[in-house]
Amino acid sequence: MVDINTAANVSCQSIEKQIEQICFCTRRLGDEVKVHILKSRDDELNKISKLTDDMKSLVDHLKTLGTNSADILEDTSQSTVQILSKVQHVEKVKKENSLKNLDMPDVKYTWLQETVIDEDVLKKQLGILENLIGPTFIAQFNLQEVQDGQKQVDYIIMGRPWKVGVKKERLKDKSSLGVYLYLTKEENTNCTVNWKLTLVNKNNLRSQTRDFDYTFTPKEYLTGRGTTAIINWTDLANKQNGFLDEDNNFITKATVKVKKN
Repeated sequence: MVDINTAANVSCQSIEKQIEQICFCTRRLGDEVKVHILKSRDDELNKISKLTDDMKSLVDHLKTLGTNSADILEDTSQSTVQILSKVQHVEKVKKENSLKNLDMPDVKYTWLQETVIDEDVLKKQLGILENLIGPTFIAQFNLQEVQDGQKQVDYIIMGRPWKVGVKKERLKDKSSLGVYLYLTKEENTNCTVNWKLTLVNKNNLRSQTRDFDYTFTPKEYLTGRGTTAIINWTDLANKQNGFLDEDNNFITKATVKVKKN
């Protein structure tokens, strides 16, 4: 009963973490869209502002041109020849200052078409619900603490004490993450288990999974069984790969099925 309750409680806690992550990502994406909307608004307002300035300049130019032409023709004391000469001058000025068409821009209006929220998609984002044959234990470890030494978490499975341990290993010229299962109580009987180990990634498709079948004998209690390299240490330490959270913690998931006592 304890195993069942523990698995359910851990799963509920995982749901809460996923909800927080979904809300965070949604807010970030929403803010990015709002920035795009405001930039588009500013661009369109600049178009209108430029057009307004051009119109004012054109009106001022027309006023100046009209005043100059009127001043030339208002002087009636001049001879006909002088007047005709100035009329030609006015026509020349008019031709040289012929009006140009205003550049009328295409003004765009930003509009967000709301969509119906797809609850099925949201449900999938929460994670995949599995009913596993055997208790599943989720443990969180800190990268720096594991680098400084081996870390273990205790579990009780079918009345027996077990440990899941993680350790930084060194293979040839490369470092890796080792993960091991321990049976910590000495008894005079063998114990055969199937152990499914998962190093959890934010992108489920990139999670690292291993399956093991082991028989623990009385002489092998306290001896870890697992893998010395579920992942290269450099790949684990790179946050862009999705195994670490913002606090440099990573998660292992262990499903242990005792097949024979």
